Amino acid sequence: MKYIQIFIFMIYTLSANAQGYKSDSANCCLFTFTPTHEKVEKVNKQKEYKKTIYWKRHKRFKIYAISALGLGVCSTFVGEVMMIGYYFNTDKKDAANFWGAVGLTGLGLTASSIPLFIISHTNKRKAKKSVEFSLNTSNIHLTLPNGMKQTQPAVGICMNF
Repeated sequence: MKYIQIFIFMIYTLSANAQGYKSDSANCCLFTFTPTHEKVEKVNKQKEYKKTIYWKRHKRFKIYAISALGLGVCSTFVGEVMMIGYYFNTDKKDAANFWGAVGLTGLGLTASSIPLFIISHTNKRKAKKSVEFSLNTSNIHLTLPNGMKQTQPAVGICMNF
């Protein structure tokens, strides 16, 4: 019965959706001395690469990797502890073999999470380096020969690879 409760607890733990909340104290301390149009441009740039297919793949593979790592570590720990417990009991050698297999499966899951983390990171880099077109507006300040300053609106096209 105890093992069933531990198994149910592991399932609930892995399926829980944790949400982060912004703290007012952290927002007060985090300010930069950049003009407002640059802040808006940075926010727009962040939103654009998060819409790419590479970003979606990154999130999916990251979830797979964290799940494989968590299940692998838990399975390894439970399998090895139970195998040691049953190994010294001479009547239940078959149970010791079963729990040894559970421990080895956990090691396999833990090892398989490493390539998933690598694939997730490469997709994250591809998302940030993906082709992006954006239009920026700004003002050009010109000094005229007679000493006056003139401001003209300008439109710029940004293309990042």
